[in-house]
Amino acid sequence: MKKYLVALALATFLMNAAPLAAQGPTIGFKLGSTWSKVDIDEPDADDGIDWVSGFGGGGFIRFGVGGLGLQVDVLALTKGAEVIDADEGDVNFKIDYVDVPVQLAFALG
Repeated sequence: MKKYLVALALATFLMNAAPLAAQGPTIGFKLGSTWSKVDIDEPDADDGIDWVSGFGGGGFIRFGVGGLGLQVDVLALTKGAEVIDADEGDVNFKIDYVDVPVQLAFALG
């Protein structure tokens, strides 16, 4: 009985999945905060390293044909870490990145 319920749920999901329409591109914006921390492989090195928060933002364009779609983002992100050292004081370093993720979407149904 459990197999039939799982099969029914899967079939319902697949039938209701909306295929990507052959329409013009969609353009949008993304804004948010980022948190990052540096990971060091030496023993006891992570004890004095803390998270750093920053700002991220950018835009995206999404387009599709049939059941395939593609989304390209251009994001400006701030990453880094804060090193807490009792002997030498605290050190903050932040690095600005431009990330360009490309995502492929495939619609079932």
